[in-house]
Amino acid sequence: SLTISPIRDSEGRVVGASKIARDITERKRSEEALRESEDRYRDFFQHSQDLLCTHDLTGKLLSANPAPARILGYEIAELLAIPMRDLIAPEHRQHFDTYLAKIKTTGADKGLLAVLTRTGERRIWEYDNTLRTEGVSSPTVRGMAHDITERMRAEKSSRLFRILLDQSNDLIEVVDPATLRFIDINERALSLIHISEPTRQAEIS
Repeated sequence: SLTISPIRDSEGRVVGASKIARDITERKRSEEALRESEDRYRDFFQHSQDLLCTHDLTGKLLSANPAPARILGYEIAELLAIPMRDLIAPEHRQHFDTYLAKIKTTGADKGLLAVLTRTGERRIWEYDNTLRTEGVSSPTVRGMAHDITERMRAEKSSRLFRILLDQSNDLIEVVDPATLRFIDINERALSLIHISEPTRQAEIS
């Protein structure tokens, strides 16, 4: 950058000029890198399907990204006006104070939380939150949560299917047609063809 200043005599007449030049290349590069970083974060924040939020130590939401708000059935402005405690399923609300206390004392907490959508549907979120105290006017919790509802439903269905399979009185075998190796076999089949459990595991592995 170049700064030019007039030089005046004792009567105020301009008799010359002074020039001051500063190399601001590094500053410009730093500003550009900062803008690019902010743009990437803004894009990630706006399009992430995970919950990205901040809240204070009383449980008041300060910010949230669009996708989770939409999953819960709210506009962002509506969501920010709701106390976090009211978004949590009733059976988990008693643990909310414990969560806030842990955040205050250790600066971090993670686990599972059941939340309610606007229509009352329960969703399970796996969260990992940390407390930020430096560079902010007041302590702020940075939250990240992933909706694992569908994964848990699939795991539950798989467990139920396994129970039903093993309780069936019918002989059930699943065989790979290419290798003729067992892919799966139920308890009834095991008892009839006398395959021990270790052998069963080896056969279907």
